[in-house]
Amino acid sequence: MYTMNWKKGLKTTGIILGIVLVVIGGSAGYIYYVYYGKFPVDEAKYNHHIGYIDTEQALYTENFELCKGDENGNTFLLGSYSSSDPTIYRGTKYTFRQYILENYKHEGFSDTGMLNLRFHINCHGKTGNLIVNQLDTDYKKTNFDATLVEQLTALTMRNENWQVRAENDSTFSKYNHYMYIIYKLENGAITEILP
Repeated sequence: MYTMNWKKGLKTTGIILGIVLVVIGGSAGYIYYVYYGKFPVDEAKYNHHIGYIDTEQALYTENFELCKGDENGNTFLLGSYSSSDPTIYRGTKYTFRQYILENYKHEGFSDTGMLNLRFHINCHGKTGNLIVNQLDTDYKKTNFDATLVEQLTALTMRNENWQVRAENDSTFSKYNHYMYIIYKLENGAITEILP
């Protein structure tokens, strides 16, 4: 009978020691990463966040302003590394996708590659500050047919496609959103809409 309790106690002690070692190892790894393992950021070269759009180079800037988030005139942007969350679509992403596919007119385009549209949506649900990137299949800059680009831009930038996150939540009432859409094209046909 004592042998069973001894084995059980040894097993419990082993589990506790294992957990303690994992916690200590994880903490040591995190501390090492924070102080030694991170690559330094060249803030002179990369002085903006991911969702930054240079309004000097942007389209759709006329009568468009980002909402000021505080008394100092700072603007707050949701959606930094990728884009704003899925609730930004009016309806759903599927609704957006269906709208684009039903209204896009393939007019004999032969373009293949990716059309990337980066833009802001202000706290009132208005779109603006558009940056257009056109890439071939080797991710090199290219120029697609201007009609194709204008058509997809106009379809995407409709204010009716987007809604302000947490419209009824005053916490987010002063937030703007960063959004991007990538159209994968093959011979002018949309094969995929990302994200």
